[in-house]
Amino acid sequence: MGNKISACLVVYNEEKCIERCLDSIKNVVDEIIIVHDGECKDKTLEICGKYTNNIFVREHVGVAEPHRPFSYEKASGDWILQVDADEFLSGELKGKIRSLTEDESIAAYEFLWPLWDGEKKITGKWPYKVCLARKNKMRFAGIPNFVFDVDGKKERVNLTLAHQPDYNNFSWSTFKKKWIKWARLQAGAYLTEFGKIEKYNYHANDWPLKIKLRIKFPLILMPLEFLITFYRNMSEGAYKEGLIGYKVAMMISVYRVMVNYYIYKNK
Repeated sequence: MGNKISACLVVYNEEKCIERCLDSIKNVVDEIIIVHDGECKDKTLEICGKYTNNIFVREHVGVAEPHRPFSYEKASGDWILQVDADEFLSGELKGKIRSLTEDESIAAYEFLWPLWDGEKKITGKWPYKVCLARKNKMRFAGIPNFVFDVDGKKERVNLTLAHQPDYNNFSWSTFKKKWIKWARLQAGAYLTEFGKIEKYNYHANDWPLKIKLRIKFPLILMPLEFLITFYRNMSEGAYKEGLIGYKVAMMISVYRVMVNYYIYKNK
């Protein structure tokens, strides 16, 4: 039968967009795992019930990442497709995702993830998002904005995972409304005892050195965090998108600074 794919979603009151996502994966993956972040207050779980019986409700945290290790544990597939409610597979990706899992040399794939302003795409060649990985090769710590890592080769492919929320996630008003909250939560995670962080296949006994340094010297490292983050995003392709690429690279860099600020404030 080949490799089995498990789609893992962490959701929170997503009735407006969850059906679009589930329709795009229902005939592509072998199972769907749904984890709801706290009590559901709309029809999200009712809609999910049409697609899967693997539905779990956990204590509300406010972000998806602390729930992801639990979702991976519940999955029985050889591969994990990590997808959010406001994302969906393009037609081309749906047609090719199964064949991607047949390459024994690849541990994970990055897909093109065009930015969206609530009405239209605002980037075409950047960024990419890693969201498909061999379950036995991936490692994850449940920290806000943590991207799972893999033991093995990552492959970047020009297939699109669409991300189309009904708002502009890359406006400064959204930054103030949402991103600052995420920065507080991420800083809080770093100030939590490492052993209390939920993890999947993550065998370290303590924070990596770069996180320890952020915790110990948050203000001193602010300028360096900003410059490294800005350079990394530009070098990965933000410059190809013109002014919007520079703006988003700037926003992500300011976000990193805000995390350091809240580490300092809450120590």
